[in-house]
Amino acid sequence: MKISKSLLAAATLVASIGASAGAQVTGSQGTGLGPLRTPTATTANNPAVQCGGGNVCTIPTIGTIVGGTVYNLDQPPYADDVIGGTPYLAAGTTSGNSSTLTLTGLTGYLSFLWGSPDAENRLAITTSNGVTTNFTAAMLGLPTSGDQAFSQYVQFNVTGNWTIQSVTFSNTPTRDAFEVTNFSTMSPVPEPSTYALMAAGLAALGFAAKRRRRV
Repeated sequence: MKISKSLLAAATLVASIGASAGAQVTGSQGTGLGPLRTPTATTANNPAVQCGGGNVCTIPTIGTIVGGTVYNLDQPPYADDVIGGTPYLAAGTTSGNSSTLTLTGLTGYLSFLWGSPDAENRLAITTSNGVTTNFTAAMLGLPTSGDQAFSQYVQFNVTGNWTIQSVTFSNTPTRDAFEVTNFSTMSPVPEPSTYALMAAGLAALGFAAKRRRRV
């Protein structure tokens, strides 16, 4: 019984230390590290497909989209194609308000190409511990004039042994739109603290086993 209590105490200690590490999302300018994926919709021949209401929009191998519109062509004056001839996701008053990308699998890194950033674009990243971190174009050092000839890759990393669960794109009503394409993700890499916790747990188990042999 004493041995079982020792194992339980060791496991509880390791779990409590791990749980105390909170998620932190950091963002910066940078090109995607993995394969680039573009949005797709069930009616690909349609130049404008709203995500939802019977239409299924996805980013292959990355996640599913609800809200916003997937465009295959330039939509002046409210949505500009990020790269000519490349499908893109747009969110805004005309494009279906906010759009949420829910990621599949374990994702510790996300990047995408942000087209014609402006001051009204809003980006919210929610991690697996339920915390949402908000970003704007200005916070990432991007111009905020809505220049349709400008686009820039941005990237986001999550720390604290958590993962990115979802990303929401939105735009205040005054201007359209928030346009993105060329998504890239990567699985999280365990932090050194994780290995330290694992080592502590194994050491506790070894101590308990040695004590058991002595008994």
